[in-house]
This record gives sequence, C-alpha cells and structure tokens, in this order.
Amino acid sequence: VAVPLLHEASWLTIGIDLFVIVVGGICFLLDFTEIEKAAAAGEPAHLEWYHAFGVLTTVVLVYVRFLKLLQELSDSGAIGELGSSVGGFIGSIGEG
Repeated sequence: VAVPLLHEASWLTIGIDLFVIVVGGICFLLDFTEIEKAAAAGEPAHLEWYHAFGVLTTVVLVYVRFLKLLQELSDSGAIGELGSSVGGFIGSIGEG
C-alpha cells in the first residue's frame, strides 16, 4: 500500500526522519549510561553482549534513517539548493 505522504520526499517525511534521528541520539545516551551503570555495579562479563547489541542496534537505526534523510533531501532538491548557496559563498570568499 503506497501512502503518498510517507513514501515521497515531502517535508513530513523529512521531519519524521529528523525526529527518529534525534530519538536515536537519545538512545545512544541511554545506552552508554546503562553501560556505565553496569560497569560500576560489577555485572558479569557475559552481559556485555546485551549492551553491545543495544549500541549496535542504535547505530544501525540512526545510520539507515540518516541515509533515508539524505535520499529524501536529494529527491526534494534541498541538497542542490544548499550546495549552490554554499558554493557561491565559498566562491565569494576566494574572490575577496
């Protein structure tokens, strides 16, 4: 089932991806806080794999959503506009 607002490059999908990336960043903080607590509490070594899996899952989530965000920005033309404005700014610095 194709949902036009969620399967096209729109500002809604870009906003959703940005939200998921921010939530992924918060999950990183929570993952590392739990790892520090576990190390301070002296948890057994075999539980390290659970924490490592949590961090790996968060890395994959953020990476995939970041790539999807870049694709949507590229499809919407926002990256081209940003690149041309930055390129113009850098060119004007070189001339002066």
